[in-house]
Formats: sequence, structure tokens, C-alpha cells
Amino acid sequence: MNRKINFWLYGFAALAAAGFVLSAASHVASLQSKPGPLGDRTWILHVGAMAICIPAILVARRLVHGVPRGEQWNALLSGCPAWMKYALYGFFAYAVVNFVIFMMTPAKSGQGFMPPATVRGFSGHWMAIYAAACVVLYSGARVLNKATRTVS
Repeated sequence: MNRKINFWLYGFAALAAAGFVLSAASHVASLQSKPGPLGDRTWILHVGAMAICIPAILVARRLVHGVPRGEQWNALLSGCPAWMKYALYGFFAYAVVNFVIFMMTPAKSGQGFMPPATVRGFSGHWMAIYAAACVVLYSGARVLNKATRTVS
């Protein structure tokens, strides 16, 4: 694979990892009813989550091209170590559980555009999205790099 493309894939994976860390920090802060590390700018995590999905989707499409539907998930994560796959499954499950708990909890008012109670409702999804993007981009960098070496 072209070194520039590999550089970009690992770079986007690093951005997704940074988004994950900020989401997790915001989540922990919201559980303590405190503002997160981004304060009033926590909404940026929405924008970042959607933006990082673009390169992740492009890589995912390339990884699953020509793969039967039942095997696409395995192809998508084929470049990841097992711990990354299981961590991703855990974050997906946590996002669902967190959202159910959030919906069952009485609404609390708070200060700012995104009070801690609101951040708590979104942060589980942010963590899952950023984790998925990071895993897909990392897997893509490894798989596509290996495929290019084999062909060359």
C-alpha cells in the first residue's frame, strides 16, 4: 500500500482514538454531575463522531467488497487483535445499556448547552462510534497494507 494512504489511515485511527478518550472522559465526568474536559464545547464530539465515520465507511466498503454478507463482519475486523474486537463488542453493549438507563432516569436540568445529564445520554454512543471507527481504520490499515505487500 502506498505509504501516504497508510499514514492517513493510522492518522484517522488516532483521531478516532482521541475522540474515544474525550468521550470516555466526558462520560465519567457526567456520571459525577460535572462538566467534561470540553466544557461548553462538548457538542463538538457530535461533529467529530460523524466526521470520523466518513473515512471509516470508505475503508469498510473496501474491506467487505466481494465478501459474502454473512462474512462481512469478520472481514471488517480481520486486521484487529482479538482484544480490540471484544472491547468493541463491549462498547456497543454499554452504549445500549447506558441509553436504556438514561431513558429511564428522570430528566435533570443543568447549566450550559449540554448539561452533564444530557452528556451522559450521548456519551455512550460517542464511545461506541469512535471505538468502531478506530477499530475499522486500524484493521483497514493492516489488512490493506498486507494485501499490497502480497501483490507486489
